[in-house]
Amino acid sequence: MNIGTSSAWQRKGAASTLIQYPFDVADEEKVLMYLDTATDGPGKQMYESLGFQPVGQCEIDLTKYGGEGVHTHVAMIRYPKP
Repeated sequence: MNIGTSSAWQRKGAASTLIQYPFDVADEEKVLMYLDTATDGPGKQMYESLGFQPVGQCEIDLTKYGGEGVHTHVAMIRYPKP
């Protein structure tokens, strides 16, 4: 599943507010959360501020599929809060 925020609402807390409820439930249930996001997008910084830690990354050479350049994603984990 993907989530995105209109550029008019970025860096104003809209995305953090939208995804806070599942974080609260994960903490209550002691569930580890995993996601991946682009390394060069605003999401990485937001997820780090919400407690996610980078644990690895992968690169996709888009030229193999008719695109341009290399797209890099980072895998991130958030441990439940005590």
